[in-house]
Amino acid sequence: MTRRSRYGVASASRDDAEHLAQAILDVKDKLGLCRICNNIAASELCQYCSDSSRERESGLRGGGAAQHRRHRKGARVSELVLAEATWMLARFYKLSSLDLANAIEMLLHHRDLVIQDSETVAGALELFRAKPALGFSDCLMLQLARKAGHLPLSTFDRDLAKVEGTQKL
Repeated sequence: MTRRSRYGVASASRDDAEHLAQAILDVKDKLGLCRICNNIAASELCQYCSDSSRERESGLRGGGAAQHRRHRKGARVSELVLAEATWMLARFYKLSSLDLANAIEMLLHHRDLVIQDSETVAGALELFRAKPALGFSDCLMLQLARKAGHLPLSTFDRDLAKVEGTQKL
């Protein structure tokens, strides 16, 4: 847990802390790992491994198709890895918001990468380009919450709390 998150929890009311704890438990109860690729999944298979159209594209059949699906297009990049990578690029390599947005777009369109939930990442990128002060990770969290139908997204961040679909704790 980051220092900022610890501060936010410590300064929140007991009711808000209980709501946050329940939200974390709900995620833990509803999500698991894909039995094939270990992506985060709401069922036995993630959205990629359960997509039969990917099987048809590869010409693979049966169990072999499922095992090789994750290798056909190159490396997979999870949303969490992408969020961490963008934070590192901004924090330690001092990429500007514009350069960071361009880097994310290049990753989204790279022929040898599969970005987990690329449509949601693209939505987060669009929001980040419109409001770069938010930071890409916050934009991604909001888009993931929006996709999952878990709005409003509760936040301690004053700037993020101004965006539709959020509420300040």
